Amino acid sequence: MTFKQSGLLFLLILSIGLPACDQPTEPKDTPGPDTTSHNFVWRVDTLGGPFSTAISIEIVNENEIYVGGEFFVYPDPTDLSVSDRFNLAVWDGNKWTLKKILFVGYNNAPPYLSPIKIIKHFENGHILLVSSYNSFAKFDGKNWTSFYPGTGTDKQYCWARSETDVYFAGDGGGFTHYDGSTFKVIPTGVTNHFIDIWGDDKNVWITSDDQSTPAFAFGEFNGIQFRLIDFNPKEGENRSPFGYRSVYKSKSNNSIFVMAVGALLEVTSTNPYLYKTIYNTRESGYVFYWIRGNASNDLYLGDWNTQSFSHFNGKTWKTFTTNGEGQEAFTVKGNLIAGCGNASNINPPRVYVARHF
Repeated sequence: MTFKQSGLLFLLILSIGLPACDQPTEPKDTPGPDTTSHNFVWRVDTLGGPFSTAISIEIVNENEIYVGGEFFVYPDPTDLSVSDRFNLAVWDGNKWTLKKILFVGYNNAPPYLSPIKIIKHFENGHILLVSSYNSFAKFDGKNWTSFYPGTGTDKQYCWARSETDVYFAGDGGGFTHYDGSTFKVIPTGVTNHFIDIWGDDKNVWITSDDQSTPAFAFGEFNGIQFRLIDFNPKEGENRSPFGYRSVYKSKSNNSIFVMAVGALLEVTSTNPYLYKTIYNTRESGYVFYWIRGNASNDLYLGDWNTQSFSHFNGKTWKTFTTNGEGQEAFTVKGNLIAGCGNASNINPPRVYVARHF
């Protein structure tokens, strides 16, 4: 069923999982979301059984959504010793289908099934996947091929301008560019664990809240060299922002939005570094981690501990909460918002998709 066809199901989910929220109505037949509203219709599903994980998500449209991780299916639910394992879940507008994508290992080791930590869909329909062991799989619209990149730089997060202009950020200061055929390591000079990446047609930004060293928190790559914008406070130093978690660049203006620890910042200049706090989240009761959006008046914060998000419509913020199971990944595309994750291995991971109207 489509979002519109399953409106009654969404209302039921909303009434159970979102007791503090306004009751939505049926979506309007408009080209896109009304960014001045706080109206959402929800769908919430579980994927796999106990010991499953959901760690990445990618929206194409309401009839094509991908979730990566590791999903166990048990023929006998009472016997957890026998299971079938999958690593990709695909939504087709009607149902979720679990799939197995095999990855070539180091030195062309035999293909194996590995959890998928990065999913990137391109406008031409091609798909790029990265496994938990940094192996790659590519889909060209017809066939899957797998390869190992041959570089030791860690890859945890991805941002791309196109299929031939892809950037990865990872642990240990790892920063890599992929042109569709070869990988190039970009020196950063730091060893912090990078935790998010975003860019525009000129620059790429990376964040870190790794407190193991004060050397780095927020950096910028201009296509030629990488430089530090701001650093984590030194031990004993009390200042804000304290650590950077996520970054998003609005296409509607030149502002960069950064989710710091306890506050959302709007960065108006990186050289010199100028910003203002537009939302103090310390007393909200939520651990906001992700910042994503469509424009400066259509922003979303994803909560790490629960499958919750807060929406900014240009004037006010409103937070929506489902029955929390953790949020390993959070994404926004047009009028669709999606997150996935699980708080423990015992409970199956959950994926939610909300439609803004």
